[in-house]
Amino acid sequence: MDTLLTRRQVLQSATLAGLATLFPGVVGAGEFLRMVRSGRILILLEFEGGNDGINTIVPYADPIYASKRPAPLRLTVGNTDFRNEVIPFDPTVVTGSDRLPFSTVAQGAAFAPSGFGIHAGLEALRPAWQNGELAIVQGVGYAKPNRSHFRGINILSTAQTDEQPLTSTGWLGRMFTLEGSAGGAADGIIQSRFKNNGASATGVRLISFASPNSYLTQTQGIPDPTQAQLDAAAGNPGLLHLLTQQKNARGARAAMTTAVGTPPRFTQTFPNNDLGRQAWYTAQCIAGGLACSVYKIKIGGFDTHTEQVVPHANLLKTVADALAALRAALIEKGLWNNVLITTLSEFGRRLEMNGSNGTDHGTAAPHFFLGGKVQGGFYGTYPSLSTLDSRGDLIYNVDFRQMYATCGKWLGVSDANVDAALPPVTGQSAFTPVPAVNWA
Repeated sequence: MDTLLTRRQVLQSATLAGLATLFPGVVGAGEFLRMVRSGRILILLEFEGGNDGINTIVPYADPIYASKRPAPLRLTVGNTDFRNEVIPFDPTVVTGSDRLPFSTVAQGAAFAPSGFGIHAGLEALRPAWQNGELAIVQGVGYAKPNRSHFRGINILSTAQTDEQPLTSTGWLGRMFTLEGSAGGAADGIIQSRFKNNGASATGVRLISFASPNSYLTQTQGIPDPTQAQLDAAAGNPGLLHLLTQQKNARGARAAMTTAVGTPPRFTQTFPNNDLGRQAWYTAQCIAGGLACSVYKIKIGGFDTHTEQVVPHANLLKTVADALAALRAALIEKGLWNNVLITTLSEFGRRLEMNGSNGTDHGTAAPHFFLGGKVQGGFYGTYPSLSTLDSRGDLIYNVDFRQMYATCGKWLGVSDANVDAALPPVTGQSAFTPVPAVNWA
């Protein structure tokens, strides 16, 4: 009788098949992927919709910027609304506002480019920047960009552009497959888009949940298949797959219960919004000791075609507040040096605003690395506003796969396997990591 399954058990297994098929790292207590250096954690934050990089890191002194943006962000003067403000990096710029310049005199010229500033909505990142824990990578993109959301997300996930063969595997998934896994209950945690994810690959597994407690509730009644049941299903690949997923879910539930059954307490509070909750759940799992090497979180709304100024400012503030809370909570628990956060987005926006006071799909944009081991400052070059490509878009200077190579190296993936997982276009060199992280 032990080798037989009820119809209810089979249906439960089928439901769980959608919960565990993509990422690496969530394993039993004390276990890690063989590839991952003990305790190293990568958090991917996606700006869904295509973030306007020109409105994020702002060339406020460039006359082209003012001419192409009917309502350009202005220097902070007299306690104006943050949604219309830019904070200069240069500490010698006097704004007349209670918002001080973003950089300090002690940080030097490398942190204080003249004529550039950061959107005032990102002010909560000031402590990380001034502590040298925030890196701004400028002009991130790729050659011959595709401005479709659907294809852009696919390129972002697979790290292979229109010049390369289509693939269903993700860039992280390929790294994990090449390095090999130590096994375990599941392979990672995602709180955002399940499909088209960078860790997709056969045999790489993911837990997807709305919250840790929702996962515990969802898996509460799942039975744990016996070895006899698994052996009996050996001749039926479909049934064996379902039973294996059921077994994985039970193992993951046990690990999750240990980590967050009694949630870690933080003196730091998190914003009461969707991204704030995602950051809080991530902090809970990390502080609770869940053996997970990769987390994926997301904020939508960046497809700002109409009346961009106010919603985009609010989005950036939401991002900064959530990241600042996550940083403070992990510092409180002594875990900040274990974490690397990187931002992702399918593309940037165009230089010139459209007739609806918004911006349309563009190309290059800045992205962030944030963490206790980050070597802060600027990397890459801000794209020229006067020299554009044939479609009138900004020209990239840092390939997005260089960001991915940085993430792989952080997780301990060998240089050879990073190169193999991120194949360049024919005639192109391998992708060099951005030197923004202390990997030692």
